[in-house]
Amino acid sequence: MPNQIYPNTLDKNLAIHLNLGDVNSLPSKMDVYAGIYDITKDCTDHFQGEIALSPGLNQIGLAPGKRVYIVVAAIDGGNFLSRSRSFTKRQGALLDPRPGRRYEIIINYIDEMWDFRLYDVNTTRRQSLPVVSISACKPS
Repeated sequence: MPNQIYPNTLDKNLAIHLNLGDVNSLPSKMDVYAGIYDITKDCTDHFQGEIALSPGLNQIGLAPGKRVYIVVAAIDGGNFLSRSRSFTKRQGALLDPRPGRRYEIIINYIDEMWDFRLYDVNTTRRQSLPVVSISACKPS
């Protein structure tokens, strides 16, 4: 199956900060990707594409007013859609991007420990948001 790259042409309203710690401690072919899914009112997901993440800041544009599920995966030996992939770590979160709002995901993957945090950054200080799995989606 060919890779589907997320177009990322919308205004950048999601910042993903990726800290991989000492890269020498990671498997030799470690890649990190964000998979973006649109979520319909009946909780059906539609894959929109993947984005390769680099250590540091990654900017992504999500459609305001459209529920999405963002899955970040550290993958050993392949890409997000590869049949020969081996997920080292994987975490996802439902998000309802609102117009004019900005969001942030901070991922620390250090010494094989995975920390994934989601924030609304529209206040004077970051407001932590719950990391809600796709399994919690309820049809509206």
